[in-house]
Amino acid sequence: MTTTGSDELDAATLAGWRTAERAGNRARQASLGRQAAEQATLAGVLLDLGEQGVPVVVDVLGGHRRVGRVLAVTPACVVLCLDAWAQALVDLAAVRCVRQAPTRARGALGSGDRVVTSIGDGSIGEVLGGLVHELPELHVTFIDGTSEHGTLASAGTDVVVLSSMASPTTSLVHVSLRTVADVVVRGASWT
Repeated sequence: MTTTGSDELDAATLAGWRTAERAGNRARQASLGRQAAEQATLAGVLLDLGEQGVPVVVDVLGGHRRVGRVLAVTPACVVLCLDAWAQALVDLAAVRCVRQAPTRARGALGSGDRVVTSIGDGSIGEVLGGLVHELPELHVTFIDGTSEHGTLASAGTDVVVLSSMASPTTSLVHVSLRTVADVVVRGASWT
């Protein structure tokens, strides 16, 4: 049996339609990717990376960086799991940049077009306020790179109070949260 010209034309037409459909799909995907990038937020990128479970490197004002997995993201801060005993609360306003930590398995960076919601403002002070009863040890790093250490005594709207570990006699240190880049927390449960 031989093919007719109309059969060849139909096959060519079908192949053309398939090619056009694939090109249209690629164009739609590219458009959606551009739209997601245009709507990206830092909190959204961190949320995407947290859901992927990949380790991240967060460069923070003051010249230091934190490496860990994203535990939680609020509109104001990100909580990183640094190791089995320590977590870092990083103020989003103090984040210089975020990258995926080098690993064998590379995933795509999140698009960041996600909206992060939380009850309250999700600030470092609010998060620490929920931990006061556990009396965790804190290492507070300021945006200028200096730091304070102590046990969390209380947390307010824009201030946390540390029972200082630096002096032989216990003294209280009142820390302005407006100057804080991040806080490393040890001895708290994050359940």
